[in-house]
Amino acid sequence: MLKDEEENNLTLHEKMHTSLHRLGKLSILSITVIGIALVLTILALLAISPIYSGLDKIGVIKQIENCSTDVVQDLLFQKTCHVLVPTSKDFTGASETIGFIYENANDVVFLVAFAVIILAGMMIWSLIKGRNVIKEMGNLTKEFIRQSYLLNFETNIPKGNTNAEKFLSLATTVFPEVKEAQVKKKNITWFEEGKDVKGNRYDLVVKTEFGNLIVEFKDHVKFEDIKKFVKQVHSSFEHGNEVYRFVVVSREFDETFSTEELDKEMKHLKRNFLLDLIKETNEGYSMIWID
Repeated sequence: MLKDEEENNLTLHEKMHTSLHRLGKLSILSITVIGIALVLTILALLAISPIYSGLDKIGVIKQIENCSTDVVQDLLFQKTCHVLVPTSKDFTGASETIGFIYENANDVVFLVAFAVIILAGMMIWSLIKGRNVIKEMGNLTKEFIRQSYLLNFETNIPKGNTNAEKFLSLATTVFPEVKEAQVKKKNITWFEEGKDVKGNRYDLVVKTEFGNLIVEFKDHVKFEDIKKFVKQVHSSFEHGNEVYRFVVVSREFDETFSTEELDKEMKHLKRNFLLDLIKETNEGYSMIWID
């Protein structure tokens, strides 16, 4: 009941974020179950084909005289016209079952092979379909977050005493991963200000499940500064997944950011993380660029 109440209090993009996680786990579970079934079926096929390669070492298959079988009974393992006569004292297996498999070897192999094909097809279909659905939902979530990002930062007034507090007061309403980081560490400091990483100082760092959210607060920014920031982040964090979003908040951006060249320049700027540019105004924030 408590979990349901907590989910009802989530915002729409937080619910989408949670649903995407659950879908990913369900897809992995489904593929795992099918994979296990496929492996077991293949093992069964290997075990009965070719009808116990070492059968001659444990006994001899003999036909029961004056025997007739019913098809349904055969399939139910209730009757067989062949039986294994053990020649090894160590054999303690089911002679009639082995006789049944021997008698119906072609049918059993066919059924098992058919099951392998069906399970393999289901596994491939689940893998492809699952990935496509997750990708589509991921794109929808990203687009929703992008629109929420723009709407919340453009229309709401930030709250707080420091630049970090003001930014995070709105970021927690946009990014589920940032909100989650806040909830997990609600009794302790969940973000770091002035963090030093390999000799480079960053104004704000929030560690999330997707990586670090890094924010720089400046008075004036040129495009050359953006290039330096990107190079600095790459030198501070060697692995691409350590930083998932880098945000530059500045009171002023030079004229380059108000021309059509900005789109071209940003696309040519190589980076392995998302990069956002936000202008700070007296009323709040104005979005310059959102990756």
